[in-house]
Amino acid sequence: MRTVTLAIAIMTSLVASAAIAEDVDSVSVPPPADLRAYDTPSDHGGSITIEWHLSPFDGGKRDIVTGYRIVRYAGTSDTGRVIAEVPKGTTTYVDNRAKDHLEYYYHVIALAGEAESTPAVAGPVRSSQQWFDRTRANLMVI
Repeated sequence: MRTVTLAIAIMTSLVASAAIAEDVDSVSVPPPADLRAYDTPSDHGGSITIEWHLSPFDGGKRDIVTGYRIVRYAGTSDTGRVIAEVPKGTTTYVDNRAKDHLEYYYHVIALAGEAESTPAVAGPVRSSQQWFDRTRANLMVI
């Protein structure tokens, strides 16, 4: 009797797992919202900060997003390069490998199993060195 009960429990679990996997693959994953990329303030250059709001499927009732892929394009003719994949719940990434004065575009894509969203797009944005570090204003001597 225990063998039959165990077999039924395993089969039920497998059917439920297959239904969840099918649901993730067949669903259209909404992209992150309000993507914004800007020169990181008060730095020595070479840094661009990227911020976004979570995909509606990252948390809540349809919590299927597993992470976000960040792709950087150097200009409009570049094919793009994946620079990071970050876990679900992440809303900020700092690209510390940007070159000053080059124009970049960023795509952030929500990931859910094999499914992925259309990209949220930001740019153009350029990195540059700031001469005045606002985080150290209290050290300024007049």
